[in-house]
Amino acid sequence: MSDLQLRSETDEHSRSRRRVRTLRDLVVFQVKLLLEGFKDIVLGPLSLGAALLDFIAAKQAPDRYLDTVMRLGRRYEDALDLYGALGEPGEPAEVGGPGSGEPAQLAVAIPENASVGPGSERVRVDLG
Repeated sequence: MSDLQLRSETDEHSRSRRRVRTLRDLVVFQVKLLLEGFKDIVLGPLSLGAALLDFIAAKQAPDRYLDTVMRLGRRYEDALDLYGALGEPGEPAEVGGPGSGEPAQLAVAIPENASVGPGSERVRVDLG
């Protein structure tokens, strides 16, 4: 088998893997978008009811019901991880070359001794 034939088969295999990955990511993303929409439909009226209860029971309840609903929404979004197919924030940056199928990304590492606020360690700039 010649070197040209081996490269051709390798390229075809690589393209096939990228297509499968793209299809898988698309299906997962669409399902997550559907679940995200469901969350919005549920949390909208729930937040209105919670705010109404906060107004009615302002003196009896030390915790706000609206805060509870918002925490529930945050936990749901964290668990859903809508953009998880892009990779984990802690992974090193991968810059996609031509035909790689990957968006170009720049990840910024923050030293452990740096004074940062919550969520600051998830800095990522998408160049694609």
